[in-house]
Amino acid sequence: MTRINQTEPARHRAGEGAGAPGVTTFVPLRFKRHGVRKVVMHAEPVEAPSASKAEASRVDPLVVKAIAQGLYWQKLLHEHKVKDAAEIARVEGTDRARVTKITKLALLAPDVIAALVDGRLPMRLQRLLREEIPYDWRQQRQMFGGN
Repeated sequence: MTRINQTEPARHRAGEGAGAPGVTTFVPLRFKRHGVRKVVMHAEPVEAPSASKAEASRVDPLVVKAIAQGLYWQKLLHEHKVKDAAEIARVEGTDRARVTKITKLALLAPDVIAALVDGRLPMRLQRLLREEIPYDWRQQRQMFGGN
């Protein structure tokens, strides 16, 4: 089971200061040296009754990071901290299309997000971003093999 803890006030390069949101998403990650690069790895989960080593190995850390980013960017847009996806792209040093795709992950059903993060629904980030994901949560569950 993935835990989300508040560790310190969240910061965003576009809007830091006293009015910044007060929640940080904690995602257990570790860095591993791979040649001259450092690679982000999903940390071993805290022993939970339903989590097995096989499930943990199927978690794509890029999916976990993208979901966390999408939720954060969606919150910034919702609270009018940034004007649009183009502003986020400019601040983050990426393109608007990528920001739009990542932000759409925030519209996934909560149980689908939990399944992706827990490893019960193994999916690579490239495939997840390529899929045309419906907005309706029931259709999402059917698409990903749920109810």
